[in-house]
Amino acid sequence: GAYVMLGLHRMPYPLELDCIEGVMMDHVARLADGKPMYVEPTLHYIPLAYMPLFATVSSFLARIWGPEFWEPRLVAFSASLLLSTLMAVIVFAETRRPTLAIAAPGVFLMGFAFNGAAYDIARPDSLMLLFTFAGLATLRFTRGIPGALGAAVLLALGFFTKQHSILF
Repeated sequence: GAYVMLGLHRMPYPLELDCIEGVMMDHVARLADGKPMYVEPTLHYIPLAYMPLFATVSSFLARIWGPEFWEPRLVAFSASLLLSTLMAVIVFAETRRPTLAIAAPGVFLMGFAFNGAAYDIARPDSLMLLFTFAGLATLRFTRGIPGALGAAVLLALGFFTKQHSILF
């Protein structure tokens, strides 16, 4: 509950909450304007070495309302909440113990302060983790080619959100 309240409180904040948010907003604004994200660096724009999916998803919101910090924060915050739900579902499916299912996302959300408070800001980490864990869960709980293909798609989406997904 505390994490949800904090995320909702921080989402509309009009300034950067992290050193990457401004550059990420440059990516979102460029994509919303139909410009490429990866161009030769200049004094006015230097692209990050991040994969494009997070900025692309956020740019769809920016095309409707204009680029604002709340849009990529909404994507990241929603992804962190879905990831927390996925953790609870996976742990319950494996253990059939509701206490452990509640504890899993609780432990994850308690790490909020230890990782620089980055679950709900304009960074691709939460969305990458959501896709990656969903892909791994698909591998665990499905059988056959359709399950493998679904997992491959989710894991590829994780990679195209942030390249660190390849570690999983």
